[in-house]
Amino acid sequence: MRFFTLIFVLLLSLTSALTANAQLDYLRSLYFGASNEEGIKKYYNSAVVTPDQSPIIKAYKGVAIAMYAEVVSGVDDKFSYFGKGKKLIEEAIQGDFYNPEIRFLRLTVQAEVPWVVGYSGDINADATIVLNAIQKNQVDPKSDYWKKAILYLKNCDDLSSAQKKEFNKY
Repeated sequence: MRFFTLIFVLLLSLTSALTANAQLDYLRSLYFGASNEEGIKKYYNSAVVTPDQSPIIKAYKGVAIAMYAEVVSGVDDKFSYFGKGKKLIEEAIQGDFYNPEIRFLRLTVQAEVPWVVGYSGDINADATIVLNAIQKNQVDPKSDYWKKAILYLKNCDDLSSAQKKEFNKY
């Protein structure tokens, strides 16, 4: 009987892990597709119903909420959504401080928000963590996700020329 219980627990854990990976892959695809109002709304609607199972999912959820501020009307609503998203992004970083994907996500938010928001102080540090992860082979720069991320970084006006030069190697 213990054997069957152990098998059941292992299968349940495996199913949960596969579901979390599928959710993460889906959020990744929605993130890169959120380039217009329709894409942002789709990303937001999917992300807000996704449980915060890990810091990385929390980061994607935070980015979706922060991005949603762009499509709501009213200054108060914009600041409210952005503040909620920013809080989740920062919590995600505290949960997995050196995660290059979470740092990339925060960098993109900070690079895209207007200066008046006052959320841009970590761009260079985040770029450094991403670059270090690539150089140490902690991420695969040839994967579809990181190809898109690196392309964004190569074109990011907020990075130094030295950082862009390093990203251009990949």
